[in-house]
Amino acid sequence: ALGAETAPTANALTWDLTTTSIARVNLNASITALTLTGTLSTYAGYQYQIIVRYNGGTAITWPATVKFAGGAAPTLTGTSGKIDIFNFVVASNDGGTTFYLLCTGSSQNL
Repeated sequence: ALGAETAPTANALTWDLTTTSIARVNLNASITALTLTGTLSTYAGYQYQIIVRYNGGTAITWPATVKFAGGAAPTLTGTSGKIDIFNFVVASNDGGTTFYLLCTGSSQNL
């Protein structure tokens, strides 16, 4: 499902992976507190997408419960007026406490 574009409030944003598979973010401020919610036990292997439109914010700090292949989060463009699109396969082996994000593709600096 496509979610409405959301802007962080007080540098925080919550994304419920069980109700919205495509997150659209108006990054008007850097996100220092991103919270992923939802129990993933029935969503193993599902595809998710985050579309980031830069409007003053330049960074997303992923929570410690999110692990990326290779140990590094995708690089953000961070330039106002640009868009990054990241496709992920999300999995969890502990009922949603830890999220493993495999970036399967990205379009950056659009």
